[in-house]
Amino acid sequence: MDLIDKFSTTVRGVLPLFSTDTDSLIERFKGTTLEAYGSSAKSRLPLPPTSGQWNGMEPNTLLRVLCYRNDESATRFLKKTYNLPKKL
Repeated sequence: MDLIDKFSTTVRGVLPLFSTDTDSLIERFKGTTLEAYGSSAKSRLPLPPTSGQWNGMEPNTLLRVLCYRNDESATRFLKKTYNLPKKL
């Protein structure tokens, strides 16, 4: 039961991100990335490393949710920031 509780807590923290509007996710991603990597990241946001931790306030999780989005704002942000293609 402890394993289920552990992972259900993680899921409860991540699932709401999928219903959050894209602009809010982008702002949260920028904020958490700058917080994690300092002000030197202002010129260009670094690609966050894969931490293995799924968390609603972790830059890699936020980036993955943005990549999952199929909307114009997310596509434009990812293309401009990381030069990612529209389709992966």
